[in-house]
Amino acid sequence: MRTRRLLLLLLLLGQVCLSQTSKFSIQAMASPDYYRSRYGTVHPDMPEQQYSAKMGFSAGVQAWYQARKKVGVGVGLLYSRKDYQLTYNYRVIDRGDPNVPVTSTLRPAYLELPLTLRYSLVTASAWTVQASSGVIPAVLVRNAAKTTYGDGHAAVEKWEGEPASSLLLSVPLGLSAAYYVTPRLGLVLEPQYRYYVNRIDANAFRTNPTQLSLRAGTVVHF
Repeated sequence: MRTRRLLLLLLLLGQVCLSQTSKFSIQAMASPDYYRSRYGTVHPDMPEQQYSAKMGFSAGVQAWYQARKKVGVGVGLLYSRKDYQLTYNYRVIDRGDPNVPVTSTLRPAYLELPLTLRYSLVTASAWTVQASSGVIPAVLVRNAAKTTYGDGHAAVEKWEGEPASSLLLSVPLGLSAAYYVTPRLGLVLEPQYRYYVNRIDANAFRTNPTQLSLRAGTVVHF
């Protein structure tokens, strides 16, 4: 009789523990990033040398704490490459000249520290929908470029032109949906919009850029 009561008590305790919502979680995310801005030229006297948009990418992790039933706070660490392109359009006799650059894809890389607040809009047994916003400071860690020459060969080297901004600040707006394959493991998809408070490159970007991303990854609750 006592054994039966003990087993029943353990079963009830187990159900209570499983029903508790975990307050801590970690997300691993990656995304392609597209930047929108009004792009400029290298110099007003050289309008043929034109900057244009390229696709970048971001990847990293974010830790979350569920402070309230519907409110969570998060901090993360992301590696982000913010690519854009310079087309030279030099007028040359030999277009296959190996010493004449055709394009340079600029690849400034940043470490980002997202500080985010999120709010649960929909919560169901197997999925959630959440809105989020915050601030994202970023520090430049590499300033490289891939230059393609007239004969088709390319070289990745340190960019010697106009330097990218050493510090960036952006404001994100996101809407994420998570589907849980188990009570503690979920798949996450999040379209995100960002507005940059300053420019990645003051010469290439004539206006403060905006960013469109589609973040995908996993979330694990502890």
